[in-house]
Amino acid sequence: MVTKKTMPEIVTIKGKKKAKIPVLRKKAVARPYIIREIFTPCCIGHATVPDPGTGKLIIQDFLVDSSGLSKGGESVNPLIQVGLNVSKRMVFSISPEACKTKFKVTKPATVSKGYFSFTFGRSALHWDTGGDGFYDIYPAVVTFNNLAGTAPLITYAYFFITNGNNNAFYVFIEGEFTKSFSFTDILIDCRYPLRSFLPKFDFYKLLSYSIPYTIPAVTDVCYALFGYNSPTNADLGQIVQIV
Repeated sequence: MVTKKTMPEIVTIKGKKKAKIPVLRKKAVARPYIIREIFTPCCIGHATVPDPGTGKLIIQDFLVDSSGLSKGGESVNPLIQVGLNVSKRMVFSISPEACKTKFKVTKPATVSKGYFSFTFGRSALHWDTGGDGFYDIYPAVVTFNNLAGTAPLITYAYFFITNGNNNAFYVFIEGEFTKSFSFTDILIDCRYPLRSFLPKFDFYKLLSYSIPYTIPAVTDVCYALFGYNSPTNADLGQIVQIV
């Protein structure tokens, strides 16, 4: 939680003799509230599926998997209660369970590059009918903390929140890597202007506009994954480890 110090404001009061007397008046500063979702996986999910175009295997490792179909990765709370009007910042973090120290991503030697994709979204149970039916878009800042090795490339990083109401929000991140690397945790920082819309405070369920290739889910899936396409029909194995 970040707090700001209360700073005094000088107000000038004019008396009968027009003497100016500086008076200190405390200026109230609202304590910033950060909406957080924290994921601490204890194991990595692993799933494969043949590419319908080439027949080669698509292989994906999951740090977070709300569907549970990858048999690993952190689960996601299906319902949270939150008020978007009381905050201007949303933070998603992914770190190993307490007994582990970092994530290690190892690119197979026969693979030219891998990719990653993260998406977390929510929609309100009680939708407001106001608004213009589209999303406002803001940058999402992605940080791989304590990075060792060649930094991965972020190709897409945005936060979306419905215009004119608080009906829904989601963040979508994409990137790629050509070398192996490791990091202690991932931080996704999303900031947006102060809002005063309905619903003011509501329960929010999962929302997603993408589904991983390897998960045959029919519901919304929130996830964080690293993947690659095998140059052969063989599963080259899991590329993400928690160490």
